[in-house]
Amino acid sequence: MRTVCDQVEELAESHDFAALSRSGYAGEIWMLVDFVDVVVHLFSAEARRFYDLDSLWGDAQRVDWEKMD
Repeated sequence: MRTVCDQVEELAESHDFAALSRSGYAGEIWMLVDFVDVVVHLFSAEARRFYDLDSLWGDAQRVDWEKMD
């Protein structure tokens, strides 16, 4: 998960976005990178099942996005 966290930050920096903060980097269950308008959550498989955020926000409106070049 640390590798994914690092890669997310590197990708953002390559598009001139800097993370405001990150949390949980030393852990192995849940990591968070805050880009202000976007917050990236990285969960272990066990934590993803436990928190089940997909169901919590299951009725939310979907937002279409395009991959940045």
